[in-house]
Amino acid sequence: MAQIIIDIPDALVTRALNGLAAHYGYRAELDDGTTNPQTRAQYVREKLRKELRTRVLEAEKQVAADIARQTVTEIDITVT
Repeated sequence: MAQIIIDIPDALVTRALNGLAAHYGYRAELDDGTTNPQTRAQYVREKLRKELRTRVLEAEKQVAADIARQTVTEIDITVT
């Protein structure tokens, strides 16, 4: 299995995690008042994985739609 590795300088890890966690809406405390079982790092990792899957699928759908548009031909219909 291939891996995508993101190297972040040690001095910027906290900043990167905090920024991405905030962007994706991480909350340390859940609606029911319990502590979030996911750490910021786990949450960000999951969100980045989902984001990657979403972007790949969107791109594939766009390519498929473009190909379908190119293969459709007009039809001549007369209604009387």
